[in-house]
Amino acid sequence: MKSIGIVLVDWNGEEVTIPCLEHLVVIETGDLFTFRIVVVDNGSDVPIAPTVNSRFPDVVVLRSPSNLGFAGGNNIGIRYLLQQNVDLILLLNNDTIAEKEFLLQLFRYIDDKPSVAAVQPRINFLHDRNMIWNAGTIFNPLLGTTLTRGYGASDKGQFSKPEKMPWLTGCCMLIRASVLKDPDVGLLNERYQTYYEDAYWSMRARKKGYELHYVPTARIFHIAGFSVNRKGDPKEGPKDPLVVRLHTRNRIWFMRTCTPFLFKPFAYPYHILYILSMAAFYVLRGRKKKLSMVGKAFREGFFQTP
Repeated sequence: MKSIGIVLVDWNGEEVTIPCLEHLVVIETGDLFTFRIVVVDNGSDVPIAPTVNSRFPDVVVLRSPSNLGFAGGNNIGIRYLLQQNVDLILLLNNDTIAEKEFLLQLFRYIDDKPSVAAVQPRINFLHDRNMIWNAGTIFNPLLGTTLTRGYGASDKGQFSKPEKMPWLTGCCMLIRASVLKDPDVGLLNERYQTYYEDAYWSMRARKKGYELHYVPTARIFHIAGFSVNRKGDPKEGPKDPLVVRLHTRNRIWFMRTCTPFLFKPFAYPYHILYILSMAAFYVLRGRKKKLSMVGKAFREGFFQTP
């Protein structure tokens, strides 16, 4: 029987992690696989282990002394599970609620397709379960940009066909352990910290010849933005300035690395104009911290190596 390891990364998010676990521990397996869950406490102010251990004794909690970002936090769980010799690893955001059969649907799809490295489900918003958050992905090679398909649209079954995808979202991605062990693919790039680490990993897998697929029969529901939309300086808006820096820097890194050589003359000017427009917006809004982060992201993105 196959085994699946599930990784949740928590950072000061006990109020969403516990409901997520409540739904995970009762998922259906169809007697086709076993699963174990690992929660990575990514440097939370108050350790989550006492709460998790008291309510879910079979769940393993691994604590990082500091916040290593999405990539670093997930890699802690991935390394642990690879040592346990699981066959597949599921990366799942802790601010999600899963349908009971979602993992069974993903497993049935990927199990007999050795060329498929990873699969993702259909993801809808939790606050409106008929609104799409991610129904697959898009990559524009001319500009080196990524998009999520169907975002904000009403789910009317328009994305109900399994399809090959250019990249998969780290919000929920079931990956073959053998691919993570492949030195040409490996784990998530921790230099990215948070944002675009999933798209960059996907491109590495595809470069090695693996396929990535979207499986719409599997479905989860996502709060979206729980860890980044926190109350802070009202003048700066709800999004943390650090998020602006990481997202902008990583967007540039991804473009530099993944855009085909012939298209880079189009991609570079596009991204420079995009960043300048962001800077102008923050100047008009008087958001000095975010403006500073855009400048830092520009320097890091174009002059450092991911």
